[in-house]
Amino acid sequence: MKFIRGYLLVQVSGFSPERFLNLCANKGILVWNLQKNKGGYIFNISVSGYRLLKPFVKKTGTKIKILDKIGLPFFFYKYRKRKLFFLGIGIFASFLYILSLFIWKIEIVGNYSYTKEMLTKYLSTNSYSVGMWKNNVIGSEIEQKMMMDFQDIAWVSVEVKGTRMILNMQETLERHQFVSEDLPADIVADKEGIITSIVTRRGMPQVVQGDVVKEGDILVSGDILIKMEEVLRDVEFTHSDADIYAKTIYDYNKVLSLDYREKVFTGKVSKGYAFSLFNNKVTMYHPKIKFDKYDKIVKNDTVRIGKDFYLPFDRVTMEYREYYYEDRQYSVEEATEILKSKLQKFIKELEEKGVQILENNVKIVEENNTVESTGRIIVIERIGVDAPINTIERRLKYEDEIIREDDTNTQ
Repeated sequence: MKFIRGYLLVQVSGFSPERFLNLCANKGILVWNLQKNKGGYIFNISVSGYRLLKPFVKKTGTKIKILDKIGLPFFFYKYRKRKLFFLGIGIFASFLYILSLFIWKIEIVGNYSYTKEMLTKYLSTNSYSVGMWKNNVIGSEIEQKMMMDFQDIAWVSVEVKGTRMILNMQETLERHQFVSEDLPADIVADKEGIITSIVTRRGMPQVVQGDVVKEGDILVSGDILIKMEEVLRDVEFTHSDADIYAKTIYDYNKVLSLDYREKVFTGKVSKGYAFSLFNNKVTMYHPKIKFDKYDKIVKNDTVRIGKDFYLPFDRVTMEYREYYYEDRQYSVEEATEILKSKLQKFIKELEEKGVQILENNVKIVEENNTVESTGRIIVIERIGVDAPINTIERRLKYEDEIIREDDTNTQ
């Protein structure tokens, strides 16, 4: 705001510059970037503040000198005769405003098993791609669709910042079948286990703590039985809702051969350059590749203004790194450490997804030039997926049991 309004760099010198500054402070006149120099002090002050300094200069016997004029008002005044220049600024500002109406960067956060390329392609097939109108970003729409299409995604949220769309997601080991809250549904077991706790909000629980369940067993029924004096009068259906936890088992097995081939990079690199404008890639320089084996690494740097104002312009660098394969062999100790690291990573991923580890019975053994990590991990985790109810078939199941008031009157 100071730059927009304009401000001055001034120097105060003379008999008592300190008293001059004290008078400014007492009258509430803001000065900043105060620095001492040989002649006195230099500092910044607003134009309106500078106009109030004359009485202080006279009272303290000091002299004040303008060293520089900074800000838009002075800039415009200096170049006031250059009409084409200001026309160019206006056109550029209008161009930036138009660009701000689009999405130029899609950022995906929280993906592990799904690659960024895969999710970007999925979004593109659903009309969510770089270059789309910001007003067309309907977060609830893409969130619901992704929950339906990716059953192992726990939740998704979409937010727009500047010209950037951020898709936050969290994966889960549970397989969720999305069923609309408006439709009746049971909760069924998606794996075997022993129920450790159940808290039911809607529906009729079919299991209690300590029950052993198999995959497909109904844990909470969406059937609501309406009874009067222990007589079944009618049945209604609801979308079951509950938190159900069970003790389950993960069978773990990883095998690592002691013999392996390692990729060794020679250090020789060839680089190519390109740029992308509005998703159209133009290659500026492509090197002649003389390597037999190489990795290609592409780096895209999207140009941006500030933190969130991304522009439809990418600087692209392509690196070709030469390598060769070399036959090597792990020691038993090295292979054991690698398998331990993989096991710890697997356990950490379980814990990050809310799984409580009870027992880790995985052991590492050496056999036939391999090292094997095998065993069971006993955990407590949330189980249960939604299963839609066929209300017609389910109602027929109770038809013979239902006794209505009309039937009682007839008897």
